[in-house]
Amino acid sequence: MSFLRLILYSFILSGIPEKWYSVTSEDFIKNHGAGLLFHYDNSPFLLLKSIYSTAEWLPWCFDKAPNGYWKKEENQRQYLDWLFRKLGYKTMDDWYQVSTKDFKENHGRGLLKAFNGSPSLLVSTVYKSHHFLPFKFQRAPYGLGEDIEELRDLVKQWEAELNLKSLDDWYRVSSQNLRDIGAAFLIKREGNLVTVLRKCYPDHRWEEPLFTSKLKASRLASTEPSIT
Repeated sequence: MSFLRLILYSFILSGIPEKWYSVTSEDFIKNHGAGLLFHYDNSPFLLLKSIYSTAEWLPWCFDKAPNGYWKKEENQRQYLDWLFRKLGYKTMDDWYQVSTKDFKENHGRGLLKAFNGSPSLLVSTVYKSHHFLPFKFQRAPYGLGEDIEELRDLVKQWEAELNLKSLDDWYRVSSQNLRDIGAAFLIKREGNLVTVLRKCYPDHRWEEPLFTSKLKASRLASTEPSIT
C-alpha cells in the first residue's frame, strides 16, 4: 500500500490528477492490483478518492463511473453543473442548444443512457425548479404532443412565444416563426399547421386559404429538430 501511495502522491503533487482518468480496472488487474481494487468495488475512482480525499476528482472522467453512481440525483446535478461551465453556458436557456454529442464528448454517455438518450429529458428532470419548454431543445422527447391535452398545452405555449392574442393571429404566422420557437418538428409530423390547430380548436372555423403560403410542410422539413 505504501508503494502505491508513493506513486499516487507523485501524480497529486505534479498537479495533474487527470493522468489517472485513463486508468481502468484492467490496468490494476494486469499490474497485480486486483486484490486492492476489490476492496473498492473494483472502482479506480473510489480507490483514489479514499486514499487522497483532498484531491478534486471527477468520477465521470474515469473510464467507468462507480456502480450505481448515476442513480443518485446529487451526482446527476453535479455533472450537469460541471457540463454547464464546461460548455460555457451563461443562462439556463442555453441548455436548449445542448446535443447528444456534447454529452458523449464530455464523459456523459452513461448518464444520458439512463434517460433514454434524451438530453431534454435529462436536463428537465435534474433541474426541476426551472420551467423548460421541451419543444425548444435540439432533440425533443419521443412522443411529444401525441396526447391531445399535451398537444393543446404545446400550442398554448407557442401562442405565448409568438405573442398571439386571438386565434385569427395564427394566419400571420410564418414557417420561420415556427422554426424559431422549435415547433417545426411537430408541425411536419402532423402534416401541417392547420391540422394541428383543428385538433386543438375543433370548434373554430379555420380558413385554410388565409394561412400564408410560407407554411407549406416542405419548407419546414430541413430545419426540424430530431426526436428522441
